[in-house]
Amino acid sequence: LLLDRGADRDAADVFGDTPLDKVFKGARDRTEFQGAFGFNGVHGRDSEEHGHSITVELLHPAERAALIEGVLTPHQRHLMAYNAECAADLCGWDLPTFEDDHQTRPSDDMEMDVPYWEHIPKHVRGRVVCKSFVHGYAQVVQAIRQVISPRTRRRYDGSKEVLDHNLLHPSRVPTVEAVSAELLQAGYDQGDSTFFFGKGGKVEHALDGLIHETVESECFFDLLGDSYDDDGSAFGSAIEYEELPEHPLDDRWDFVRYKLLGPESKVLQGQF
Repeated sequence: LLLDRGADRDAADVFGDTPLDKVFKGARDRTEFQGAFGFNGVHGRDSEEHGHSITVELLHPAERAALIEGVLTPHQRHLMAYNAECAADLCGWDLPTFEDDHQTRPSDDMEMDVPYWEHIPKHVRGRVVCKSFVHGYAQVVQAIRQVISPRTRRRYDGSKEVLDHNLLHPSRVPTVEAVSAELLQAGYDQGDSTFFFGKGGKVEHALDGLIHETVESECFFDLLGDSYDDDGSAFGSAIEYEELPEHPLDDRWDFVRYKLLGPESKVLQGQF
């Protein structure tokens, strides 16, 4: 109401905080309080929606318009895409091997070679796993990459596999719905997907892992040699990142998590 009547979004109080600063501090205090008293996991509780709605209202129109699908800032999309690419490539290069579809291996053996494995709750991944479960989860990781950082699809023309550039779509925000739809496209083993989801696996587990890795990773751009020289100058992918416009929500990953996964009571944060 005050904004509708011309109130200044950038007006600071006696402590130098703008209204948006106050919302951010309130969100931080709420998170710390809920974490300390164990309220994060209360079923059906959504104490976050109001704060996130106010956050969006306090943005300038141009800042709201800059949010990709109302969720990601340009910097966040770049970071998430980079980490999604690294994780998907790992799934394609170095998944644990199984002698056949019936062999099982200890679940703990997967932690080093399957991205975000510890974000699958222990009661879902169990003590031992088979090939279909691991590969079904790996497909989810690869589908996330295809949504946020699409690569040219492969299709079959008779008995020959060919690249089809017409099947390349624009980058999108990796919502649960978008990733689930991607998994139904040609090129994914539907049997592995059905097995993984049938055992309680969810797209949300991999998204939780991606968000956690994006926020916590200390090797941004290093894996591909795209980083910063000793003098601080950027090169490779880091140049693209530095050239993107700054946004007030660049560091607000709680906002991203809420938009992608809902309140924390719906999808608990790993690692488990």
